[in-house]
Amino acid sequence: MKLYIDARYLGLSGIGSFLKGVLENIDTTTFSLFLIGKKERLDKLSVDFTPIYDESSPFSSTSLLNPSFAKEVNKNADAFFTPFYIVPFSIHVPTFSCVHDVAQLDIKSLSSSFFDRSVKKFLIKRALKKSRKVFTVSSFSLSRICFYFPKYRNKLVVVPNGIKKEFYELKGTLRIARDFNKLLYVGNLKPHKGLDILADAFLQLPSNYKLYIAGDKSNLRVSSSSLDVLSSNDRVTFLGNLEDEEVAKEISSSACLILPSRYEGFGMPPLEALFFNTEAIISDIPVFKELYDGVKGVHFFKDGDAASLTNQIKDLKRIDFHADEALFKKFNYSKTSSIIEENIKEEL
Repeated sequence: MKLYIDARYLGLSGIGSFLKGVLENIDTTTFSLFLIGKKERLDKLSVDFTPIYDESSPFSSTSLLNPSFAKEVNKNADAFFTPFYIVPFSIHVPTFSCVHDVAQLDIKSLSSSFFDRSVKKFLIKRALKKSRKVFTVSSFSLSRICFYFPKYRNKLVVVPNGIKKEFYELKGTLRIARDFNKLLYVGNLKPHKGLDILADAFLQLPSNYKLYIAGDKSNLRVSSSSLDVLSSNDRVTFLGNLEDEEVAKEISSSACLILPSRYEGFGMPPLEALFFNTEAIISDIPVFKELYDGVKGVHFFKDGDAASLTNQIKDLKRIDFHADEALFKKFNYSKTSSIIEENIKEEL
């Protein structure tokens, strides 16, 4: 079965990580893989596939309307898979796509204008209409997709995120002392990530605590007062954009990871923290309760409540912690790939 995959998303944030995890676990005895993407990215994959080199951006208008690979896909493919909701108009074979979340619809500030938001809504709806199956990463995301597009509920399938292969390779090699005064945030710096809450909570902590933020300071998008706190405090360090090994080291050396998000489709950093036996303090938003409620090493604070977050940090026990390994059998890309494979086979 010839499966063509739009792999131009490799290296592009969470979608790229999701795609890489799927590709590394897909059954190549059932599927002959044809991967479309940049040579630099494809050549790094240790997967059995036929490359179709394409340097174009998946977000360009040409890619949406008539990408260069469309003719070959239509002629040779049994199916086409994309890890995002941009489905080219000129693809006419059975298609499978992903809508990881509808944050762009739920949070108006993530769109630059009403027109921008309308375009995103149109593209998501088109992916749902065009695709045989659409994969999403949590029951929460599924419920939000159905809120806007209830007609397509029967096409939606929940698949888990997982721990990337590079982290499995690193885990056994790290020998790093834990600093129980070190707090870590990993993620982008957009307003819905709740960094203003983290800033307010951090101000209430004793002076022995230090905060490390994995992200580019110039991309910080929070209120001016919170920006002042985070930018000028000598106990706050911006680490910039980190490679996998650097992320693993920062997580492993921290007392805990903090994710004060107001909205997520999944939320990978807590899972990655637990993988490296680091506890996580996270907001009690619905998707986090779905994924992490009752999980050893996870502590919830009231969403939007800085005092609640401060108390959780102060109450954290300064002892070594070991996560339940069963968690990583529940959330892993082998499981994700199997679900995607089965759904594609059932539809063809």
